[in-house]
Amino acid sequence: MELFKQYNKNITFNVRIIKNAGKNSFSLTNIKSIYDNQFNSNSEHNIFFRPESYKFILIDLDNNPSEQILKEIKLKGAFMIIQTSKNHFQAWFYYNKVDSWETYTKIAKFLSKLYNADMNSTKSKQVGRLPGYFNRKPGRNNFKVKIVYWKPLALLKLSTTDLKKVSNVSSSSGGINQRVPPGKNNNKNDKNSKGTPFQNNQKSNNSNRRVPPGDEEPSEMNYDWAFLMYHLEQDPTLTKSELKQLLIGFSNRAGDMSYINKTVNNVYNHFNGLLFR
Repeated sequence: MELFKQYNKNITFNVRIIKNAGKNSFSLTNIKSIYDNQFNSNSEHNIFFRPESYKFILIDLDNNPSEQILKEIKLKGAFMIIQTSKNHFQAWFYYNKVDSWETYTKIAKFLSKLYNADMNSTKSKQVGRLPGYFNRKPGRNNFKVKIVYWKPLALLKLSTTDLKKVSNVSSSSGGINQRVPPGKNNNKNDKNSKGTPFQNNQKSNNSNRRVPPGDEEPSEMNYDWAFLMYHLEQDPTLTKSELKQLLIGFSNRAGDMSYINKTVNNVYNHFNGLLFR
């Protein structure tokens, strides 16, 4: 991780180890620790990391970026691009003027929208895959994560126009990138709404459905359940604390913490149970 240390020789890293892309995760505070235990490059675990600084900005190019987009990202000042699987990449930028995780999130959202990256991966302290280890996510064919581009001490280039756009970006989950279950219409009075995915598929026996087991009615909990399941499907590394914050920004029952905690626990346990069936 010398590319990071060139910006700050005292930088520390957080490492998250995920078994089978979603269960038994825990963190290490020092990246060196990963080489001192059993999680070698032949492990069945997914290895994620991030530097403990909001000046390092990550975007997740999970939508098959073109060569032109990758070229533009390099010109924008990326100091490292990591290939995480076929046609999937993650780009790292450094911007010294970032003063908080809130600013980090705004810039990450701006860049992700600019390059059609995953808007769900713009939250503070977002982790990326560690090069040299395998991508164990289903469908990724155990791809060995690797660095495909690096430019030491490159700096993110934000023009005056860019900075104006960044300032208009919301840093909350209710901002420009609010992720809602496909098909859910925020206007509850819209009679033309096509319904929610769990309403359309509630008769299905598919174990991956986004409706609480045994609950077939389109209740408020269905919407919240679907919302959380959607986020977990996009990012299985989400913690209960992160899910709670997402749900508070989405649910009509955000003030009922007993309901929030119960829903998060139920969805989290249900999702992790599906991974091992």
